[in-house]
Amino acid sequence: MLTCDAFGVLPPIVRVTPEQAMFHFLSVYTAKVAGTEAGVFEKDAFFGLDIPTSCDGVPGDVLNPRNTWDDRKMYDEAATRLVAMFKGNFKKYAPNVTADVANAM
Repeated sequence: MLTCDAFGVLPPIVRVTPEQAMFHFLSVYTAKVAGTEAGVFEKDAFFGLDIPTSCDGVPGDVLNPRNTWDDRKMYDEAATRLVAMFKGNFKKYAPNVTADVANAM
């Protein structure tokens, strides 16, 4: 899944479970299908998403957005705020989805 993030804290490319895809789609997570299904991934600490450790044609230092911030503490604070925003927004969908989707973040 490719991401588009106005906050600058989501990884640009991630691998998601079907439940995570439903959660983020319902949360208006801007995404397009990416050809990154294979490879080595690391788990994102805030969003639980799989971030590729490499991707042909993409500089490795931009795959994990935390690495692009000069102040990692500020990144952590921004990511924490965005997680809270996602969870708050998703409350309106939670009654209509499975527990796996509701807990996908």
